[in-house]
Amino acid sequence: MATKIAWCLQGDFEYRCSEFEPEDTMDEVARKIGSYDVDCVVKKPPRSILRVRNPATSEVLPRELTLKDSGLGQWSNIEIVFEESAGESEL
Repeated sequence: MATKIAWCLQGDFEYRCSEFEPEDTMDEVARKIGSYDVDCVVKKPPRSILRVRNPATSEVLPRELTLKDSGLGQWSNIEIVFEESAGESEL
């Protein structure tokens, strides 16, 4: 069953809601969200990747962590932030 998550992209102050699968990794969550807003609402900095941050703890979540293992539940809030890339593939 899909999980509804409220999210905000760094540099934007509007929260949106999307559904994600429990098996989605944080990289997949960031990629899906990025397809909505990046370079439309907020310009992506050069050489950066998107990461998921838990605003309750300010922790940037591990990229391979799945939604079901993250402790995030229905209607949890997350922030999508830009992190400088060290030559990694961009999301």
